[in-house]
Amino acid sequence: MTPLVKNPRFAAGAAAIVCAVSLFLGSTRSVGKLARDVRDMFYDGVPDTEQGYTRPSVDSQLQIRADAAGGLVTAAVKYAPVDELISARTALSSAGTIAEKSAANSELGKRFDELLDLLRNGGITIVERDAELIEAYAAEFRGSQGVIEASGYNDAARNFSRTAKSFPVSVFTIDAVIDCPAVF
Repeated sequence: MTPLVKNPRFAAGAAAIVCAVSLFLGSTRSVGKLARDVRDMFYDGVPDTEQGYTRPSVDSQLQIRADAAGGLVTAAVKYAPVDELISARTALSSAGTIAEKSAANSELGKRFDELLDLLRNGGITIVERDAELIEAYAAEFRGSQGVIEASGYNDAARNFSRTAKSFPVSVFTIDAVIDCPAVF
């Protein structure tokens, strides 16, 4: 009787197992690194190789939006209730994950627009200097959202999602092991 390791069936089975485990570990490691790279783009910005620079990060633009909301609160507090905008701003500041930041940003946008609409169309007499500040904060708030939309982060997150769901990646990785970046 031949030893087990010299048995061709055993050797083929062992080689298949080693290959499958190696493929799984290598795929998971590579896809995990890609996921981290995409997630880092949210915080550090998306490199634009054609233009030769890195676009502003979504996270930095969220800070600008939060600051503009704070400015609107300061300018509007004499004219209208600002508690809901303050709460939405606080929620954005305390959001941890990209998905939480996305939801908080949407809520901040709604509350900002509601207060702005009240100030513009609510029949409130506003001092000229405060009206100028309100419009400046509104422009800054809108501009930062435009930068977020043009940042390229969502494209990178969607491309990652397509890659993670494609064959053979989807077969050789486990979603639970890889923290997929959320679309903002």
